[in-house]
Amino acid sequence: MDRSIKYHITQQERYLFEIAPAAAISGGSKCFQSTVLIDMEGVGVSTLTGEVRQIMGKVMSIDQDYYPELMHKALIINAPSSFRMIWSLVKHLLDGRTQDKIEVLPVDYKPVLHKYIDPKNLMRCYGGTNDAKLMYVFNYYLGSLCLVNTNAVAY
Repeated sequence: MDRSIKYHITQQERYLFEIAPAAAISGGSKCFQSTVLIDMEGVGVSTLTGEVRQIMGKVMSIDQDYYPELMHKALIINAPSSFRMIWSLVKHLLDGRTQDKIEVLPVDYKPVLHKYIDPKNLMRCYGGTNDAKLMYVFNYYLGSLCLVNTNAVAY
């Protein structure tokens, strides 16, 4: 669990100190918030173990307490019905502003997704036109490889 939490914090700090400033320079305007796409393809009841739920709770708590304005929107796609049921119970533990930022999209998610993310910034598998591939990069903080989009764009 500690490794997952450390990875999440590393990514939040990376966004804050590397990605957002780079996006501001390339886009010509300040960039402080991100839109996060969470694909739950293949996640089921068996993968939503007690440890996974603890990690999710801890991550939400950290984000709410330490990075409250960093996330513009979190869009969850391919969520199984078991997750939707758990989410309907858990979301009330978050403050209202954070709840409003998290959206579980319907099965036909692409039209809604395109309202938040321009198709040129989305990989083709999500209905976009971006040909970026996922690749492994070394995360020095964790001392291991992590999967990232080679053409990630911050807003």
